[in-house]
Order: sequence, then C-alpha cells, then structure tokens
Amino acid sequence: MKMAMVLLSVLLQFSGGLSSTIALVLNVLTTILGLAVAYVAFRGYRRNQSRPMAFVAAGFVLTFWTPVLLLVSFVVLPQVAQVAPQSLSLVNSLFGIAGSVSQLIGLACILYGLRIPIRQ
Repeated sequence: MKMAMVLLSVLLQFSGGLSSTIALVLNVLTTILGLAVAYVAFRGYRRNQSRPMAFVAAGFVLTFWTPVLLLVSFVVLPQVAQVAPQSLSLVNSLFGIAGSVSQLIGLACILYGLRIPIRQ
C-alpha cells in the first residue's frame, strides 16, 4: 500500500494534477488490456494458422497502440517545448494524427479479419 501511495505521489508531481494522472493510468490500463487481447489473438493464429486471426491480432495491436503514442507525447512534449516552443503545436498535431491513423488501420484490420472466409 505504501508503494502505491509513493507511485501515486510521483505521478501527481510528474503529470501536474489528479485528472492528468487518472488519464495516464487509464491509458496504461487500456494499452495493457488491448495488447493482452492481441496476444491471445496471435496465439490463436499460431495454433490454427488462421489468416483471419492474424488480421485481428494486428488490428488490436494497431488500435490499442494509440495510447502508447499519446503517453510518449505526454513525456516528449514538455522537452520539445523547452528546445523549440514554436514546434510544440506541430508535434502535438503529429502525435494526434499518428494515433488516429493507427486506430483507423487497426479497426480496418479487425473488420477485414472478421469478414475473411475461413479456408478449409
């Protein structure tokens, strides 16, 4: 319990507030669960050599990798602001675009994997 309190206080100091810390924790949990689902789908692909499961696994990785990109931007943006404050909005936009493109491609892979007819 003491370790959790220390971790929470470090997160609060690092992130700048309770709402940012909650968002950070939720992003981490979403990423972990999404990657766990992708791992299970990948194991299904390896076990059955099912091409649709490969697309589903890749789709989950791409869809749930987005929170990782946002966490990286959360860490990188303050450092960019110190070096080049004028490029902060550009970097922020690029991370947003990368996250959206990753989600779109991931969802398309999941949909494609669910719609592929299974070869006998």
